[in-house]
Amino acid sequence: EEIEEALVELRYHAAPNAEQKIEALARARSKETGESVEQARARVVLERPDLYEDYLEDRAAAAKGTSFEPFMARAGRARREKGMTK
Repeated sequence: EEIEEALVELRYHAAPNAEQKIEALARARSKETGESVEQARARVVLERPDLYEDYLEDRAAAAKGTSFEPFMARAGRARREKGMTK
């Protein structure tokens, strides 16, 4: 289980992902507005639910083929192309 957990995390962080984009937007917003990064992150997710869906899809993809897959699967969701304008 520990090896699978490490594999999921390595897969997830090996390529750019939605969590990184959310974090970058939150830090920029925090600098602009004076909000804490945590507050800014919450606002980004509320204003960009598409990024949160992408985050969930990224996590599900990282878990594919492991014992975590059933818990992280995104049934009935079509993955948007990463390069699409949102």
